[in-house]
Amino acid sequence: MSHIRVSANAAVVRDGRLLLVEFDDANGLHYNLPGGGCQPGETLEECVRREVLEETCAQITVGRVLLLREYEPERVGQRFGGQHKLNVIFEGYLVEGSEPRLPDNPDAYQTGVRWVPLADLQTVDLVSATLPAQLLDALSHPERGNDLYSVET
Repeated sequence: MSHIRVSANAAVVRDGRLLLVEFDDANGLHYNLPGGGCQPGETLEECVRREVLEETCAQITVGRVLLLREYEPERVGQRFGGQHKLNVIFEGYLVEGSEPRLPDNPDAYQTGVRWVPLADLQTVDLVSATLPAQLLDALSHPERGNDLYSVET
């Protein structure tokens, strides 16, 4: 196992709604941005396009980096496991004619693909409690580029 696991996710917004992947597991019903871990030899852009396709059957083009998020497990009592992680969240745009849907063979515990209004994002159970506010802030400031990095707290 590498020291830091690198993953990439996409924030795809259409008509004021954010594309989320729905999961129902031992933690209950919750959501995440489509995306996942990078494979050896894969760029971040290739990773996020592949992961979005696998989880939502949608093809995207990749835009700007919205957020860099770090999870260092010892600082938060290993709340999300023991693996140190670096997550890159990109703005994503649906390719014309591509419509998100639940895959025929979804990930374990994946129960849906949902469009959630941005206005409701702070009330949705996302993997991280700090992500909704950070994401809304990043989406509303396209000119920003210097304060993208955060450590999970």
